[in-house]
Amino acid sequence: MCIDIKDKQYDLLLINPPVGILEKPDYLTKGTFLDYKMECINPGILSIASYVVSKGFSVKIIDLSISDNFDELNAFLEKGKAKIIGVSSTCAYDYLESLHCIKLAHEKSPESLLLMGGQHAGPLGKIVFSDSKYLDILCLFEGEDVTVKLLERVNSGNYKFGDLNGIIYRQRDSAIIFENRETPYLVPLDDMPVPNYELYPNYLRFTPYVEESRGCPFKCSYCVNSFYNRPARVKSNEVFLRDLDHAISLYGQDRLYAFLAANFGMQGDKTSKLLDELKKRGVCWGTEIRVDNPWETYIDKLYAAGMRTIGIGMESASPEILLRMKKTSNPKRYLSKAVSFIKKCNELNLKPSLNIMAYVGETPKTLKETLYFLLSMDEYIYRVDAFSVFEIKGTQLSLEFDKVKEETGCERVVTPYTKKTHIYPLSVSKYYSYESMSNYCRFIKDLFSNEEIVDLEEKRWDYREFDFLMKRRKDN
Repeated sequence: MCIDIKDKQYDLLLINPPVGILEKPDYLTKGTFLDYKMECINPGILSIASYVVSKGFSVKIIDLSISDNFDELNAFLEKGKAKIIGVSSTCAYDYLESLHCIKLAHEKSPESLLLMGGQHAGPLGKIVFSDSKYLDILCLFEGEDVTVKLLERVNSGNYKFGDLNGIIYRQRDSAIIFENRETPYLVPLDDMPVPNYELYPNYLRFTPYVEESRGCPFKCSYCVNSFYNRPARVKSNEVFLRDLDHAISLYGQDRLYAFLAANFGMQGDKTSKLLDELKKRGVCWGTEIRVDNPWETYIDKLYAAGMRTIGIGMESASPEILLRMKKTSNPKRYLSKAVSFIKKCNELNLKPSLNIMAYVGETPKTLKETLYFLLSMDEYIYRVDAFSVFEIKGTQLSLEFDKVKEETGCERVVTPYTKKTHIYPLSVSKYYSYESMSNYCRFIKDLFSNEEIVDLEEKRWDYREFDFLMKRRKDN
């Protein structure tokens, strides 16, 4: 535990909470992301902190994501002060811990304005205020500009926020909740400052993230992008390379970089030119991509440009399920491109990893279609991750759940834990329970696992598991 001694007064304290230490039912670890111990920088917190500092404010970050307690936060709150304390909740498994951070902040720093945001908390809306009687403000969308506006008002003594877009807030003296769901100002990605990695505690232990884009033009029904309803925004090559060069100056060349994008390579010609520049940097990297992107424009350049891992959001090989999840409107074309893309990746030594999702409406026929596809592509696939779908607030699936339930026979798995976290595992159809689908997903993962990078004993994975590729990169 490391707490700064010198400067104890900050404009902003940002907290990345621990994951699953207050409650974590064992059954939820089957076929979910809790199978793995993920260790990574919280990119949202890093982005907000970098932007806020560029505007002249002071920021402290506390990262508890690899902790099993709240000791570091308690130690800071005993001596430190912050005008605004913000907590990020990016998934259901840190939600209870995020609420506990807010409670601790209220008890030890009652004068601070308490803020929460993140991909899980934002779509919950007013529900968060029912779960926390201490929360002042919920940030619904992106937090950079909203946080700066809040700091400007707090510093001027103005605690009226009703005209700020993209927030819900509770007025302390009246307990009235105000809601403004208008989209706030979205800072153009090219106007963002260079990521200030050194603000993040122990940043060198984590995989370096470099953001390529935000948002996605697709509207898959299971994805929270439907809630944000924001345009896909892509950094210019010049700004992306500026950020990458800065990261390289800190992390060096012998690290695998993660290019942060919901959907990398959406613009073919632009991506092709970017790859020409990446080739000159000599670093290795990985990212995620859709099979129906214009990859034909640039795929032959990917390996030479340093790509070593590629995550493919395949989701399903059943035409019926692809349509139901709104992954594509043309399953035949989608699957044809998937086959071509995966084979080409393998040919170029790009190590394709597929994500598969058991979705609402699954039948023996749809599961066989996906399994047969995977088996037919076995020699080209490096690994498969498979998960059973959850109902997440803010998604189209959640908004239309009653209709989907009637059509498919799916059911929520309701337990005290799922009620508290507001994310529900699903028995996906009249044919399959949640437990049976979790077992199916585990079978798929084990069947297509690559034991070089997956320790089936530890169930732990992050980008650094690919270090062996780094050692061999010059040989290839």
